[in-house]
Amino acid sequence: MPSKITLKSGLKLYYESFGEGLPVVCIPGWCYTTAIFEHNLPELGKQYRAISYDPRSHGRSVVSAEGNNYRQHGKDLRELLDVLEIGECILLGWSLGVYTIYSYVEQFGVERIKGVIAVDESPKIIKSSEGEWGEGLADEVDSVVNMARTNYLAFFREYMAEGFVECSDEAMLDRFTQAAASLSPDMAADLLADAAQQDYSQTAKKVAQAMPVLNIIREDWAPEALKWIAENQPSAITKVLGKHLMLYEFANDFNACVMDFLADISAS
Repeated sequence: MPSKITLKSGLKLYYESFGEGLPVVCIPGWCYTTAIFEHNLPELGKQYRAISYDPRSHGRSVVSAEGNNYRQHGKDLRELLDVLEIGECILLGWSLGVYTIYSYVEQFGVERIKGVIAVDESPKIIKSSEGEWGEGLADEVDSVVNMARTNYLAFFREYMAEGFVECSDEAMLDRFTQAAASLSPDMAADLLADAAQQDYSQTAKKVAQAMPVLNIIREDWAPEALKWIAENQPSAITKVLGKHLMLYEFANDFNACVMDFLADISAS
């Protein structure tokens, strides 16, 4: 059911909720909305309380001139859990939605979280050298941020299209790009630049030491990602699937993997 809630800070966020049971809070990535989970939330809602929301300034949430950074996104998540009266829950982040989870953990700890599902995001974006898990070297990432600032929506649409193994649905690309237009180019670029400055490596280790973790990684990232996970999150479960939009393109496989993970947590 779609609705809006008002956080204690006064910010209004759009959110959707499906089903009942253990809450599974799904957090979209950079400039995306709840719609990215449209093939996942109804399935999760068959056994759990599946929730997603548009982060501040995204989609149908209120555009805010302040707080468009991942530290504030972590605080917003805390307020959302409080207002919805969610106690223990599973947090699922896709893309930079994973950074919202890590920001939350850094600020508020892990006591409320029963498990984390981190979908296709490295703990830090900027690689120190080739062969590391990340988006690119510093100059490459700077170039991406500049493209977002100077040609935002065209860049967003192209980057999204590249996240599919096969994509011929132009109407879908147009729909997601239109939703991304709630952020101005500067807001979108500043949010991406903020993410590029973060290093959540230690936080990711802490999370895996404290609770069950499922990593779902795209195929072209697998060698670097699997190496990092084996060395730093040895207890984590890892699934390799498709490309960046695997949760949308291969929803059945994605949902099955997530449901298996949730079933194991529920049984423990």
